[in-house]
Amino acid sequence: MKFKEFKDRGWASKENKIGTSGVVYRWERRISIVLSWFLFRCWPSLLPNHVSAVNLSLVLIVLLFSGVVAVSNIAPVVAVLFQLVLLFFSAVLDKVDGELARAHNHFTQRGIYFDQAYHFFYPLALFIPVAHFFSFMTGESALLLLGIFFSILVLFYKSFGKLRHHIGFKIKLENHLDQIRDWQKPNQHMSLSAPWSRTVNCLVFSIYDYLWVFYVVLVILSVWLPVWSFWVYISHLVLSTGLVIWRIFNVLPKQGLFNREELSL
Repeated sequence: MKFKEFKDRGWASKENKIGTSGVVYRWERRISIVLSWFLFRCWPSLLPNHVSAVNLSLVLIVLLFSGVVAVSNIAPVVAVLFQLVLLFFSAVLDKVDGELARAHNHFTQRGIYFDQAYHFFYPLALFIPVAHFFSFMTGESALLLLGIFFSILVLFYKSFGKLRHHIGFKIKLENHLDQIRDWQKPNQHMSLSAPWSRTVNCLVFSIYDYLWVFYVVLVILSVWLPVWSFWVYISHLVLSTGLVIWRIFNVLPKQGLFNREELSL
């Protein structure tokens, strides 16, 4: 199989997302398809599940590395940048397994399981090391606790689609279509198309690309501008925490659930 055919297979059903996503995602895709092609040609027995399992292990290593830093002499700025680089590589591998699966036409339940587990742990692996870095830099342990709390909030927010699916499944399973009292109106789902809303999403919820870049830049600047970087970080953390809480309690239950027609199909 030539590279062009492999690329067409690997990116099948992803063309629209690639075309409409930001520059960081597109660069990740360019890197991932080359890496996938290399693995496909040089290691034909490698299965997508192997890549998914390695990727899950990688994000867990990033989490555990924060504990290693706490009891070692590694410079905190070097450690957190190393963790962020590993997370970028994990975001690339997250695309490699899917590209290999489509190229091999090899799809499994275990592959989905490893992929979902990776996305479960990724928010923790992004937010906790950065919070640990700024907590170490300032000596404020409360900052680490706030970072952990925020990572849990984002983890829940990112898992809302699966929770929504469970809500619909439970309504149908228990035959409660006629008992539900808070059906949403048709076309009431939340819209994130406004420019300000897209900007907020990039800086708060785009954890695999724009927010990752923001943290890398902030950590590097902390070497020369520690006070400025700290205040930018703590301001972003507090505002983001408030925004996620507001969406969890106000936006998602009002605009993110079902109307009756969706479950009557």
